[in-house]
Amino acid sequence: MANPISNHQVDAANPHEVRSLRFWFFSFFPFYILTPLFPFLFAQSVWISVITVLSGFSMALIFYKRGASSSKPPTKELSSSVVVLSAIYGIIGGLAITTAIGAYSATIQSLDAEIRTPLDVALLLSHNTKFYFDTVLLLGFFTVALPTYLGSTFFLSHQFDTKEENNGIKVLFLTFILSFLQSVFLYFMSTSIESFNQFVLWLFLLQIVNSIWSIWQLFTRSHVFRKQYRPPPPREWVPIDVLLILFLSIYFIYQIELTWNDYVYLLVVLFVRTIFDFRVGWDSVYAEVIRQK
Repeated sequence: MANPISNHQVDAANPHEVRSLRFWFFSFFPFYILTPLFPFLFAQSVWISVITVLSGFSMALIFYKRGASSSKPPTKELSSSVVVLSAIYGIIGGLAITTAIGAYSATIQSLDAEIRTPLDVALLLSHNTKFYFDTVLLLGFFTVALPTYLGSTFFLSHQFDTKEENNGIKVLFLTFILSFLQSVFLYFMSTSIESFNQFVLWLFLLQIVNSIWSIWQLFTRSHVFRKQYRPPPPREWVPIDVLLILFLSIYFIYQIELTWNDYVYLLVVLFVRTIFDFRVGWDSVYAEVIRQK
């Protein structure tokens, strides 16, 4: 029997595919419910939610199967206005990276210690709490920023059928609006390297934007839409983004006293999310961006 969730290119006009999509989407509900519930049941401990989220990520990867590739439609170069919009996104994204590195450099300069060898860095991480916290959040920022930049670059520079040019421009413009919000929240994340709570807040808002965009794309894959916007994003992005939102919401719902473990938990979840993100989106999204000359 064919896997009902194996084909990425869902035709909304096909009732069987719609039923398969609903089954696939609701199959993640236990993870959605348990992720924010476990800290309440187990003395506000985060580690059980970490396991639940990682299990949900793994389920999305297990469900993943590469769909059949479609032939390229007739293409048209992007208009100059869209190129300008993409450039604005790139400017804000570059500013976010510069800001994050600048904040981390300020932390290093404020340390009352000389760093001459990699061993000195390792010793500082184990003995200097602030340096450890800022290092983890910087790594978390780049873990999130890398797939975000690559994905937005791809979908902001896609090509569409010339017969659907007007609709394609509208879809592209809406994509830019959401991508612009992504870059803004990434920038604020870069300014929050020294504050765990603020970092999680901006990451939370970033993931809300990602989830809205993924769900919007998922449920608007009609036959006509697919002609003008190809390829569709991986459906696995939806549970991956939603589960991360629910995990981050734990820090808002419960009064958790932060320790070094919480920084590790966050970094592990972000790292695994990025790995799975690249796995399910490599062929259809990320590889295409890297191949560009």
